[in-house]
Amino acid sequence: ALTRSSCAAYPCPAEGNPGLALVTQEEASSPTLDWKGSRVAFASRADVAGTGCANGASQIFLRDFDAATIEQLTCGSADSRNPKFTRDDRTVIFDSDADLAGTGSAHAQIFQIDVSVLPRRSKQLTSGTDGDSTYPAPNGTRTTNRFYFLSTADLTKTGTAGVQRLFEFDSTHGFTQLTDGQALMPPLTAVFQFGAFASDADFFGDGNVEPQMMLVNAYAGAHAAVPPPTPTPMGTPVLDHITLTPRSATHSVGEVQRFTATGYRSDGTTVNLTQLLVYTSSDPEVASAPDIDGDRSAVTGVAPGTVTVSATDPATGVTTTASGGDATLAIVGPLESITLAPAAALRNVGQVQSYTATGHYGGGSTRNITQQVLYASSDPNVAVATNLQGNKSRVEAVGSGTATISATDPTSGITSTESGGDATLQVQ
Repeated sequence: ALTRSSCAAYPCPAEGNPGLALVTQEEASSPTLDWKGSRVAFASRADVAGTGCANGASQIFLRDFDAATIEQLTCGSADSRNPKFTRDDRTVIFDSDADLAGTGSAHAQIFQIDVSVLPRRSKQLTSGTDGDSTYPAPNGTRTTNRFYFLSTADLTKTGTAGVQRLFEFDSTHGFTQLTDGQALMPPLTAVFQFGAFASDADFFGDGNVEPQMMLVNAYAGAHAAVPPPTPTPMGTPVLDHITLTPRSATHSVGEVQRFTATGYRSDGTTVNLTQLLVYTSSDPEVASAPDIDGDRSAVTGVAPGTVTVSATDPATGVTTTASGGDATLAIVGPLESITLAPAAALRNVGQVQSYTATGHYGGGSTRNITQQVLYASSDPNVAVATNLQGNKSRVEAVGSGTATISATDPTSGITSTESGGDATLQVQ
């Protein structure tokens, strides 16, 4: 059996198989590696990056093995999924049910995020109003941005929608429709100009409607002569709307929440405006927004209650309120106690145990503060509390015996020991 070995950071190799490593402890799906193997993009409903944006929807994350970082790329109100690196490794493309660009879209669209620059730049690539665009599959070469995808929308204005057809996107020319009225079955895969997919449609007119594998060459056949839509020229992009993330957060009195402000331009590009805006709290007696230069988005909890945090661009007058981009900040009473779960655990030497720390606040509210507290072991010869960034509750079993695991809030000094919330780890 494979077990996780003791290591200082992720990816963490498995004992008994040095070629197998754990990249994230949380639920994750749809992993995709860049062409160098140094980064992986994936989808997860968990707060993998510790940003506080965990609303039940699947989000896109980026793990950089060389930099030892994990980054949340989306924070939408609906699922984002199927991430793929383009052949040039510069961008991640994916489909999303969320209106990430604030265009009012009610359908799934294809998006791209440029992960080669900071701040990240995102763009909505499809804009179908009568169907969903999903399952992007990059093709082309390392110097071109091309990909196949499936869509039920009438993207090339043929007058037909509702049938899942194959399209190709070229960053220079736009969209080309590669199949007609035949229904395709997701997912699909692509390399260079070739795409492979399954379909139960009678493509060849031989009466066979069983699911069959198809191969398409975008550079050959009749479809190669179908001109793609002419790109619409766009003038100087202007700021269209602004959103704050996380969209909702909870903190205790005295704690600080820092928001990220993303501006969406008329050409579909985005810009980080966090330090350029003026921030306002709907109730300064609950949470104050002092708007300090260099830390403008910091909002501090003053008293229990809930406020709306908004922001305004002083250069254009564009506000988060106008487009529904405000954020909600709930302030709870002061931290009163901490409990660790599981309260008791049994591990073998060489194994690890992770805990969940729950903070109990004045007024009866609770919060998950697992990554905010510091952990300690009563006997480091039995169990070592690693306090790793991003996985602070990881405790390694190093010797036989029993150890008490405790947690301390570094801001208030409240400990799990004071309220009987410690955990016991027995190692055999």
